[in-house]
Amino acid sequence: MCTQENHNHFVLLFLALLLSSAGIQAQQKQFFSLKGQLINSDKDPIEVGNVLVLNLIDSSLIKGTYILDGTFELEGLSTPNFLVKLTALGYTDTIFNVQTDLKEGLLDLGILSLSYDNNLTMITVESTVPTFKSERGKVIVNVEKSMLSNSGTALDVLHRSPKIIVNSKDEVQVFGKGAPILLLDGQPVTVQELKTIPSTEIKEVEIIKNPSARYDAAGRAVINIITRRQNIEGYNGRALVRLTQARFFGAFGNLSFNYKKKKWSVGLSYAFNYDKDWDANNYIRTYPTNGKDTMRMLNNIESIRTIPQGHYYRFKLGYRPDSISILGLQYRGSFGLHNSTINNDNQITLNHHPFNTIAAITTGSSSSMNNSVNLNYTRDLDTLDSEIFIASQYSNYTRNGLDKINQQQQMPLDTQYNAYQNGSNSNIHIFNGQIDFTKGFKNQIRLESGIKNAFIMNNSTISFLEQNSRGEWVRDSSFSNGYRYNENILGIYSQINWENEKWFVEAGIRAEWTTLQGFSKIEERPILGRNYWHAFPTASLSYNILEDLTTSISYTTSIQRPSFGDLNPFVDFIDQYSTETGNPNLIPAYTHSAEWALTYMEMASLEFEFARTFHHMDIFIDKVGNNFNIITKNYDKVDQINVSLNLPYENKWWTTYNALGFSYTTLQYDKGNDLLNYSRPMFYIYSYNAFRIPKVFNLEITFQYVSGGAEGYFSFNPFYELGASIERKFLDDKLSIRLSFSDILYSYRESGRSLVSNFNINYHNRYSTRYARLAISYNFGKLKAQGLKDRSVNRSEIGRIK
Repeated sequence: MCTQENHNHFVLLFLALLLSSAGIQAQQKQFFSLKGQLINSDKDPIEVGNVLVLNLIDSSLIKGTYILDGTFELEGLSTPNFLVKLTALGYTDTIFNVQTDLKEGLLDLGILSLSYDNNLTMITVESTVPTFKSERGKVIVNVEKSMLSNSGTALDVLHRSPKIIVNSKDEVQVFGKGAPILLLDGQPVTVQELKTIPSTEIKEVEIIKNPSARYDAAGRAVINIITRRQNIEGYNGRALVRLTQARFFGAFGNLSFNYKKKKWSVGLSYAFNYDKDWDANNYIRTYPTNGKDTMRMLNNIESIRTIPQGHYYRFKLGYRPDSISILGLQYRGSFGLHNSTINNDNQITLNHHPFNTIAAITTGSSSSMNNSVNLNYTRDLDTLDSEIFIASQYSNYTRNGLDKINQQQQMPLDTQYNAYQNGSNSNIHIFNGQIDFTKGFKNQIRLESGIKNAFIMNNSTISFLEQNSRGEWVRDSSFSNGYRYNENILGIYSQINWENEKWFVEAGIRAEWTTLQGFSKIEERPILGRNYWHAFPTASLSYNILEDLTTSISYTTSIQRPSFGDLNPFVDFIDQYSTETGNPNLIPAYTHSAEWALTYMEMASLEFEFARTFHHMDIFIDKVGNNFNIITKNYDKVDQINVSLNLPYENKWWTTYNALGFSYTTLQYDKGNDLLNYSRPMFYIYSYNAFRIPKVFNLEITFQYVSGGAEGYFSFNPFYELGASIERKFLDDKLSIRLSFSDILYSYRESGRSLVSNFNINYHNRYSTRYARLAISYNFGKLKAQGLKDRSVNRSEIGRIK
């Protein structure tokens, strides 16, 4: 015990020293600022342009900024001799040398003049950024410049992206990695919020397969969705209407508007959604009740869920006080009404003879309101990519609902009628704060350190009522619940990397301290109390074998924490024979993974990974008499071997990305009479193809296949999905009309069986996954330099400006 405590103290001390040393390094160096005014030959200020500070020897970019309304100011310079390059659309580029002995303060260049470029008539800049790119343990999907930009919502983009599986419940998985951490512009976001963000607002998606110590440890993968930013003065906007016909009709509309003037930028967005969804779940449970009898349950559940109205709104505000600082404010909110009708029919036989029939109809209604506010500040500290990032975020999720249950139970000699009401409300508050510091050095060393704290408050109540023979509603304390749950996660990290033309080396460590408390409002006593911390080391090494061929190895560690619902020992009523219970004895699961990869031209790659998870958490089904109880338990360990081959290719008229994956899972669980050991393979195929016929139409085809495999207590059968879209643009690409078809073969099914002997459960679930969708989007706006396709110049250099 003493040794472990000493080790813990050493790790914390090591992180604290790294953080403090980074702060000292940031304070040692002195910097000066460069400012000036820019006019044309008519003495008018030049509205927009670029100022680039270049190395005197090789003209490489040191730093840069924008010219706005004829003025510029560039901070964080320390080089005594350098070149200044002035560029503006319609004017001749100007380059001159600057020498100064100034160590700190302000260097004013005064009034500078640019002459007109009489040979310039029109500039068209065409992007050459590939749609898919592999880069140091992550896949980058360029949404903005591809057909994915009009695919629907952010969740639709993920559904069509490589390595990502989005199931019928909108749960996001990364193949071989499990549930990822979801981020929007680097900040936490929920799946429900992703369903409200139009794909037209997305610039790119980063699928980070091996997260460094910079990211939270609660995930073996990270998906970061980066939205577009307007860097040109003026205004623009997008209108989107999306009509969907599946089993039922759905409609989604969005209007977004962005405006930028000098140092200020504003963004507004509103969306409305009407949706009606369907699913049918079938379960067959067969088991012996004693030495000679066999009981069989055939359970059919059909659900229809409706969102009669959903409202989603966002607001963004940006301010640049100078050329090296950005202050941002973002707000996201939503309000929705939800209705549901669930028909639950359970036919029970004993030795193939009717024993009991339970038919229940549940009608539910609920309302939800979500709000999230994010404030962030970024400042460049020098010309070596050093910066500090500070952010805070508050999120609130509120839901209130009422389910009315009418149940009929028919036995051979008796029929009973029961009525229940299940009222629920939940109120969740999440507070996040973080500081990230990055320090760059001239010898290509980069140090990153930071601290983050997340505090969650969950206050929820479930009131279960039963109607007695006199028509009175009586509370059933067995299925009523109320709790307050607080969780705090404090994380601190530091990592260092170094690179040259051949090598890239990175090592880091992250420590997270978790405290949680649970209080039962029904029993009026604490029911949970935990306090633990853990260190998560990470490392990666890559080597450029040839100019276009790179090999790399990486090691990561992660944690999966049980949620309060997993821990809360409350019994949740499903039907007369089925319940769900939390497990207060759950402990976190820890995963260690190592990966080797070979990458060609930052596109094609071959990857091998081995991962071992200790105390893996998954559902287990306990049987007590004729009743079934769903509970989450810790398995001893799970080993996983993952192999993937990724083959993208792109030219002017065709983009394709093909991924082949193989995963081999070995699970062990041995607790008394419960024994579960298996080894199962699984295959994954993904294919994306986009064909561009200029001035005619664009065609997109996606295919995804997942073979049979095993997950926890169950094995599942293969499923696959084929989708296609055709798109045509009009009015100089401002108007886009897209017709999409999903699950064309209606082949998406979720089915499988249990892996425990003498306890047979088979399931077969169907969903409303086949649909036709018409999406119409229109871009409008007025930016500087009218009549030009793209007013940016020196694109390759501006892309490197910090």
